Amino acid sequence: MKRLGFWGLVLLLLVGLSRGASALEAGPFDAELREAMALWDVPGLAVSVVEDGKLVFARGYGTTEAKGGRPVTPDTLFANASTTKAMIAAAALTLVDEGLLALDDPIQRYLPEFRLADARMAAELTLRDLLTHRSGLPSTDFLVFNQGMSLDLQLPYLAALAPEAPPRSRFIYQNTGYQLVARVLERVSGEPWPVLLQTRVWGPLGMDRTFAKRGDIPASLPRARPHDEVRGVLREIDHSFLPDQPNAAGSVWSTVNDMARWAQCLLSGGFNGAGERVLSETAVQTLFEPQFMLSEEEYYPTASLTQPQWRSYALGWYQQDFQGRKIDYHTGSLSGFVALLGLDRSQGRAVMVMANKEGAELRHGALWRVMDDRPQRERPRWFADVRDLYQARAMKRVAAWERLSSQRPYAPPTRPLRAYAGRYLSPTAGPLTLVLADDGSRLTLETRTRRYGLEPWHGDTFLVTFKDWNRGTFARFDLAPDGSVRGLDAFESRFLRQPLASEN
Repeated sequence: MKRLGFWGLVLLLLVGLSRGASALEAGPFDAELREAMALWDVPGLAVSVVEDGKLVFARGYGTTEAKGGRPVTPDTLFANASTTKAMIAAAALTLVDEGLLALDDPIQRYLPEFRLADARMAAELTLRDLLTHRSGLPSTDFLVFNQGMSLDLQLPYLAALAPEAPPRSRFIYQNTGYQLVARVLERVSGEPWPVLLQTRVWGPLGMDRTFAKRGDIPASLPRARPHDEVRGVLREIDHSFLPDQPNAAGSVWSTVNDMARWAQCLLSGGFNGAGERVLSETAVQTLFEPQFMLSEEEYYPTASLTQPQWRSYALGWYQQDFQGRKIDYHTGSLSGFVALLGLDRSQGRAVMVMANKEGAELRHGALWRVMDDRPQRERPRWFADVRDLYQARAMKRVAAWERLSSQRPYAPPTRPLRAYAGRYLSPTAGPLTLVLADDGSRLTLETRTRRYGLEPWHGDTFLVTFKDWNRGTFARFDLAPDGSVRGLDAFESRFLRQPLASEN
């Protein structure tokens, strides 16, 4: 067989790439984004696309606020949410390269104060388990988003937490695990995790508009505000995180321009734009190695459109096959914000989407539109198909709520409202206080950082409402045989009534 010379090989590779890759047509893509933005009623949107390792598209749409605000540009700051996770994993791998830790080290080697209700499980869990959501621990998001607790405040409640499954047996999305990993990184490196990311990743990549928390953002920089459609009206809503609450699972803020630099680093195998190595080849390879296979129920609903043969999770990345190629991506969702970073490393392609509206799943439309290599006439209408998919799911939720409301059996509370008032405590979810209005007409439920309404629903079951919610959740009081209130079931937790000072 005749051997190809060097340039013959190069030509063959270029031909192969040209067959597989489909260059983005900026005009049609721009028009599709504008149409999708209007369809989803998104106030502000920013999108960047990298092809063959080069930034080929970066645009902003709309405004930072629904009522006014500043025009969105590729340098407007949005909440990264859970696209933060891959950065934490990358920082961990830089310390692995230095021999300071290993992914399969037990957490307690570095955090002896970490405890669980199951002492053997606490001793067994590793950094890899936490980075891949395979710890078996249930979600502890209530402590962060409803109680506003730092990791230090969460630790006593984790000590009472029981596993939902044995380690490495199930995929259970667990944000606090990333906070624990970040604490390990801090202890090993001697630097707070935001400083570690700044010195190891953001600084070398020139990501000068990326911040660990909202409170770090200079007032002069344009920043999007969170929005949602609440009871039919699009309006600004509360942030998920407190401004000075760094959270390694999702508190980073960035821009699509900065995130394109991060994507280019990953696509290049770890280099920055100046050709300097930022992450080792081994670190990049490890970052994307599949760690846990996912079932259909554990994955995104868009799998019904993309029809993957396999689904997995790596170190801060969801993964699947698409048109014979491996796609790595992760979404981010916080109150009033969505984000998505997707990579096709085989073709040097990436897309970053950031928007300031709750549930704006046009991000998935953008991902698969960019990754689809078929000619335009053969491609599905990705934005419309994703919209139809999520609209159908939303309508099912609305219909279920309407059925529940219409079939509601009503009986008044069995006790006077003042009997429910008082302090409650969950060993795993923290404190609640039920406050009776001065006129005795209504109750409110207060956590450390939020205030909810309580409306009688049926007997000792109350509807919990919040100003930024379209629908509520339920709280059910437990009465002792003598009629006294002894507990409360709410937010998937059990809260016990605490004695008043006068009762001690």
